[in-house]
Amino acid sequence: SIPKGEFCNHKINYIPESDSQLALDFLLAVLNSQMSDWFFRLGSTNAAVSHYQIHNLPSPTVSGHGTSERWATLLNNGQWSELQAELCAACTEPGVLPKSVAEALAEMSRWIQEIEAKRVLKNRSERSRLAPESQPIQDAIDAVLFRCYGLSQDEAHYIEKRLDEML
Repeated sequence: SIPKGEFCNHKINYIPESDSQLALDFLLAVLNSQMSDWFFRLGSTNAAVSHYQIHNLPSPTVSGHGTSERWATLLNNGQWSELQAELCAACTEPGVLPKSVAEALAEMSRWIQEIEAKRVLKNRSERSRLAPESQPIQDAIDAVLFRCYGLSQDEAHYIEKRLDEML
């Protein structure tokens, strides 16, 4: 049920944790990525997200082994460029994301959520951008997902440029 004083739109889409085979924080990283944003905007005329649009979004296959201590150290030290390079190097097969990389992206997503939860947003413009502390983390997530999908840097830059034009 929805708590008193809380409201929701006429259209509610959600992914219950019990129905997800993936960590919801990883799923959030994928859904908040530039790749998903660009793909969604290609086929949508408004901001309402239907269930079929969620199902049609590109999504990597997660496979392999669990946690790598190396990425955890880089993340805890806020070494985003090094972390990005480490995670990109682990993505060797297009469309397949090693489980350890998915775990890193989930943790990066949690960091962004913590940063953003502390913000006091006063206007629409502030809500449309991440906090300066969050942006390097999101940039690293985007770069890793572009690499995972098998895109070249030129193709990734094209998508980034098109997103700027679409906004």
